[in-house]
Amino acid sequence: VRTSDGNKLAFAETIKLTTPDTIHAILEQAGQHYNGMGNVAQPIRVAITGTTVSPPLAETLAVLGKETTLA
Repeated sequence: VRTSDGNKLAFAETIKLTTPDTIHAILEQAGQHYNGMGNVAQPIRVAITGTTVSPPLAETLAVLGKETTLA
């Protein structure tokens, strides 16, 4: 996860991306900070899948794993 200026967010190194529920909760918290889940989830969805339509994002990120997701 990176900020708009390209810096990696410090919390990204400590979070546990183990279950879709955990990932969804993290995305919801980020959405509250960035004025909506769409402002967070859609750019991540496009970066991960290459399209704006995909299976549920939290499940996709869980399958890919933390190392791939945060690369």
